[in-house]
Amino acid sequence: MAVRFKSSMKVLDRFENRVLMTARHAHESYFPARKESFPEWLLIFAVLKYMDSQLASPRIDANGLLTDPSIVENREFEKYLNRSIASGQVSELTADPSAYTGEREFSAEKLAAMVTYLTSRGQTICRSKLKKLLFFCDFTNYCLFSHSISGAGYVRDRFAPEFEHFDERFARLVSEGVVRIGSARTRDENVIACEPSLIGTLTMLEIVTIHWVFGNFASLSCRAIKERVKSEHVYRFTPRDKYVAYEYAGLLKETPSAFA
Repeated sequence: MAVRFKSSMKVLDRFENRVLMTARHAHESYFPARKESFPEWLLIFAVLKYMDSQLASPRIDANGLLTDPSIVENREFEKYLNRSIASGQVSELTADPSAYTGEREFSAEKLAAMVTYLTSRGQTICRSKLKKLLFFCDFTNYCLFSHSISGAGYVRDRFAPEFEHFDERFARLVSEGVVRIGSARTRDENVIACEPSLIGTLTMLEIVTIHWVFGNFASLSCRAIKERVKSEHVYRFTPRDKYVAYEYAGLLKETPSAFA
């Protein structure tokens, strides 16, 4: 289940780069031998937890305190690290691919249903926007219900978290007649649903999530939704070309709290 840090949003907005730097230094100080396949989100959350508890002391040298083992001895940060990382969870989380697929295997049927719902509501949806909407659907659903909808992995590239193997999977949807490519009045690409009945593959809760995402993001332009995704801590805390951990879903700036 995603760890939610809604109370830490002030910390995130004000000290985002500091959080990243501190987490990376803590990694080097406490786990110098673990350079690859390391669940970085655990360190990010440990730093956030500590910083959140120190909001009353804005001048505190968090980076120095958290990355010098001789200073942080017996402090809450060290205890949190011991519980979350040194206890052995590192090897378990690293070896578990579901951490990057939202606790479920990829489902082509769910993807077809998601794409059908998103492209059958009257908005102009190009492939670029569609990928961002799928990201928000999967991560919002994980934040709310502890699993994604599609089971897809997302890789952080230069512009956004990219749905893994999207091009080939989308081409299959086109070839199977699930969607077709049309043109909007502005001559922009428009993905159009062809099989509305596929929506029946979704559960009611999944439909609630997708409907909320559509209502909040589908009307944005391609540029606006790209900038929105890039502003998310989910994106900014993930190194380039690495899989995005679904645990970061708890850091989404906006979720349908009424259903949480």
